[in-house]
Amino acid sequence: MGVAVIDTSVLISALDDRDAHHESAAQAVRSARRDHRLSVPVVAYAEAMVGAIKEGPEAERIVHGFSTRIATVAVLDEAIARDGAAIRAAHGLPLADALIIASARHLDADVILTADRRWKKIDPRVQVV
Repeated sequence: MGVAVIDTSVLISALDDRDAHHESAAQAVRSARRDHRLSVPVVAYAEAMVGAIKEGPEAERIVHGFSTRIATVAVLDEAIARDGAAIRAAHGLPLADALIIASARHLDADVILTADRRWKKIDPRVQVV
C-alpha cells in the first residue's frame, strides 16, 4: 500500500463542509484512502490547526482526530528541511508548501493532494483537487 500526502488546503476543505471545495476534497481523500496510507506533513497539520484553534475546541478535535486516527502526521527532520529550502529556492513557493512537497518526496508518496495548481510544475505526483 502506497502513501498519499495531504496538503493543508485539502485537509481544511475535506473537514469543513462549509468550504467551497469540500466535496471535491472529501472525495479525493476518500479515493486516496482506498489504495494509500494517508499522511499529513507536520507543517500542514500546524497550518490547519491555526484555523481550528481560532474556531474552537470542536474544530481542534476534528483536525487532530483526522490527522492522528485516519492519517499519520509526518515529522519534519533536517533532510526534509534542506530539501524544502531547495524547493523554495528553485520555485519560489512559500516555505510551508515547499516543506510539504519535500515531506512527500521523503515519504516516497504516490500522490500529493493539493488545491495549488503551481505544484504540478514541481512534482508529477501532484493531484490538484
